[in-house]
Amino acid sequence: MIPVVLGIFLAGQAIAAMCCLLSHRVARPAQSRWVMFAITAFGYLFGFVGLLIAVPLAAAIGVVIRFAIREHLFTPPEPSPAPPPQEIPPPRKNWLKAVFWN
Repeated sequence: MIPVVLGIFLAGQAIAAMCCLLSHRVARPAQSRWVMFAITAFGYLFGFVGLLIAVPLAAAIGVVIRFAIREHLFTPPEPSPAPPPQEIPPPRKNWLKAVFWN
């Protein structure tokens, strides 16, 4: 039974290594590094379920981050509206001066 398990493990490792090598030719190297990091991190944190959701969630997070960066860097800031004009109250008479010096 041990040789069967060892054979399955080695075949799985060989297929995974080939996929990683081919992903460098197909995708940009930075993307494949993030995908491998996501698979490793999610697999460690959430087990098998983490492996299933790692790539779609990493892709969604990447799209949101790239959108936010593009919007922040390439969109000029909107000018702030001018403050409303302030009404200047009429000058008040000094009633004390008016009482004593008039």
